[in-house]
Amino acid sequence: MVKKLRKIRFHRRLSLLLAVVLSLAISIIILKRSAFLPYQFSKFVNEHYFKDSPFKFSCSRVSGDFVNRIKFEKLALEYDNGRDSYTVFWVGEVDVNYRLSRLIGLKLFIDDLDLKDVRIRLEQDEAGRLILPIPESQPDEGGGSVSPHLEVDRFNIHGLRVFFSGGERNLRLRDVSLAGSLRYVNDAGVLEVASGTGYLIDTETSIHSLRMRVDFKGQDVQLREFVTRLDHSYIMVTGGYLDGRFNHLQLVFNPVDLKELSNLGLIPPNQGQLGGNVICDGPIDSLSLKGSLTGTGWGLVFGG
Repeated sequence: MVKKLRKIRFHRRLSLLLAVVLSLAISIIILKRSAFLPYQFSKFVNEHYFKDSPFKFSCSRVSGDFVNRIKFEKLALEYDNGRDSYTVFWVGEVDVNYRLSRLIGLKLFIDDLDLKDVRIRLEQDEAGRLILPIPESQPDEGGGSVSPHLEVDRFNIHGLRVFFSGGERNLRLRDVSLAGSLRYVNDAGVLEVASGTGYLIDTETSIHSLRMRVDFKGQDVQLREFVTRLDHSYIMVTGGYLDGRFNHLQLVFNPVDLKELSNLGLIPPNQGQLGGNVICDGPIDSLSLKGSLTGTGWGLVFGG
């Protein structure tokens, strides 16, 4: 009886020791392989989404259980066309929650995407077009093409900073928070922002609320809805920017503060308030305008 008990205890201790050794071995293997994960992930993104483009993606750290959650740290997207180089996108931390059953090939279905400490820089090329890192379809082994497929049910962005260079005018924002969803299929996307706030640095203007829905494909943008409230202005915008031209871009002011707009560099120095609407068509350097604006600053009716 005593020998039997000793034998049982020995087997238990041996099983426990083997479990500890096996767990330690698996942890060491995962740890060693995890050092290669950022490189492998960066290589995959560059080869499948930014091949033969001036954009280059990098990632410093990848962690998580990989079953339903992955965490990325220090993601960066660099732009270098041989003449100009700068960081387009940088984010300190990205948490991705998903269901493994929804990941099929190059199709990414994400339940929740959380980004912290984000910086975005937007520039224009010589033709005045935005330089955007839009992934292009890549040829597959069968001679066809593989288009990125991304669907994000919910995203939250905290601590976003944006720098936009528009020729002689720059726009800087900080403390931007956004919540919404994103869909990108067949080289076309839909971005929805359900709520957003931020701060315009140069004009010391707060963005108290923001709501937006935009369809985009390449350089073409169709603004289905854009509603924002600043300190003293309420603006609604719909319309498109297609082939380098505004296409029935309608701005509704309800009302707007002229000093606030002039501080943003949108109009010459002025004071007062305006209400009304304006419709813009054509290229930015020769716009066709029609609509009406009335208020304490100006009173205009133009375009018939």
